Formats: sequence, C-alpha cells, structure tokens
Amino acid sequence: MEELYFDDDVDLAPIQGRVAVMGTGVLARAHALNLRDSGVDVVIGAGGDTAAIAELQDYGFPVVEPAEAASGADAVAILTPVQEQGEVWVQVEPALGRDVAIVLGAGFAIHFGFIRPSRTHDVVLVASQGAAEDVRGEFERGRGVPAMVAVQQDGSGAAWEVALAYAKAVGGTRGGAVPTTFAEQTEASLFASQAVTGGVARLLEDAYGALEARGFTPEIAELAVSRALAGAAHAFAEGGVAGIHGARSTVDEFGDYTAAAAIAEGQQDRMAAALDAVHTGAFAQAFVNDVAAGAPRLREERERRADAPIDRAAADVAQLYARRRA
Repeated sequence: MEELYFDDDVDLAPIQGRVAVMGTGVLARAHALNLRDSGVDVVIGAGGDTAAIAELQDYGFPVVEPAEAASGADAVAILTPVQEQGEVWVQVEPALGRDVAIVLGAGFAIHFGFIRPSRTHDVVLVASQGAAEDVRGEFERGRGVPAMVAVQQDGSGAAWEVALAYAKAVGGTRGGAVPTTFAEQTEASLFASQAVTGGVARLLEDAYGALEARGFTPEIAELAVSRALAGAAHAFAEGGVAGIHGARSTVDEFGDYTAAAAIAEGQQDRMAAALDAVHTGAFAQAFVNDVAAGAPRLREERERRADAPIDRAAADVAQLYARRRA
C-alpha cells in the first residue's frame, strides 16, 4: 500500500470552486455539509423526493434539477444510490463544462461502464469508509472518517490533487486517505458486503434456526446467538481476529478447531465463486437487471426477511428486559 494522506499533506485549493452534489440521501447530505464547512460553494442537484429536498433547503442549500446544478459547476459529486447513477449521468452530462471534475462516492458505475465520461474530465473516487451518519458526526467532532481515493481519468493533469482536496473537504484526510483504484475499491467493497455483512446475517439466521429446530426456547436461542456475535464484534474491534480467539474460553477455542472448522468447510471455494461473479461483472449485471425489472428478487428477499424468526425472538427478549426495567 502507498502512503496515507492526512490534512497537512493536502491543499484544499483544487476543490474551492462550486461543487454540485447529486443526491438527497444521508451520504449526500453529509458530504454537502462538510464541503460547505470547508469553505466550498455547494449546490444540490435533485428532484422528486420533496421531503428530503425540504430538509436540504432547511440547511440553507439551493436545490435545483440535476442539469441546472451541473451547469456552471467546477466539480460534480454523484452520491445517489449506484443503481440510479446512470440515469443521473444522462441528465447532467449535456450540461457539463468540458473540464468539470466528476467525483464518485463508490466506483460501481464507472468500473462497470454504466457511466462513461469523456476524456476531458477528471474522474475521481472518494469513498468514505464508515457509516454515512459518521461522515458528518465525526467531522463535527473535529475528527474524520477515513476514505479510499482513486483516479480513473486525469483530464486536467491534476486529478489526484482534486481527489485529495475533495477528501480533505469532507474529512477523509483527518482519518487518513488511502490510495486505491476504482476496480479495487468496487470489487473489494461488493465482495466484503456479500461475504461478511450478508454472510453474518445468514449465519445468525441459520444458527438460530438450528437451535429452534432442536426445540430450544426461542428467547434462549436468540440470546445465545446474538451475544456470541456481540462478543466477537467487540473482541475484533479491540484486537482483530487474534482478539476474538484470545477473548474466548478454552472450551470455545476447542470448538473453533473442531465444529467451526467443519461448518466452514468449502467456504473458501464458495467465496472465490462469489468474488469471480463480482470481478467479471456478472453480479453487477444481475443487480441492474433485477432493478430494471421492478426488483422482483429484492422484493422477494425483503418480504422473506421482514418477519424473520430470530427477529421475532429478539423483540420478545427486548420486551422482557423492558418490563423488568419498568
């Protein structure tokens, strides 16, 4: 890995013009507020979501249609959900000046070719590595959420300076800006979300289901599973994987070497297959196709998980503790 970049390493000047932020979500709002607090002139490009627009207007931002926001901007930050970015690009591209910098909060649309800017534009990535709420919260506390930064196109000859300046303006160089590539950020983030975030959710459901199927009391099964996850998460935050191993009892450690190893058997092969689907673009195309078709797979899975047995048990446990505290 190359060196990290911190505030003292970066000049804000390359991003001191007008930045048009596309989007009304939590990340777009956080970036817009942090940019403005860093002295950047910000306009919001958005339409449709009147409640979110009103909230941004309450913060004092001018909110106009995306094409109008892009017109006259020195940089355009596209911070909408990735499945919407191609449509946003169609709206803003005709309004862009020849040398406007394009900033992405995730590499997906560029890496998989859903957005194809002309070669005159700087195309840079500033991917905040934390929850969108923390991007703003940490900034207000004088800290910052680290960011991955990358350059896909260097139309101006100074695209790295633009990327780092934007990262500084949103707090990324307070936490440390890490150089990467669009491909690396996109593929690593997608895969980690599938294998870790999605994998943990399924692991919780499956572990709870195994206990429930054997007749364990739902509340006891939920407490056992959720406390195991909470303990592992805390230990990992304190000391990494070694921290998880070190925090457990000897009997739990032995279980890792025996039962856990058997449960995970073949997992590396399945992970490799998932990573292949990300790398080839097969996953991205399947996602885009599902959204274009009205999201039948997404809706089916959301409905299935809306009333998961482990969540019902968790709600019962919460009520038990609430009654005790009352």
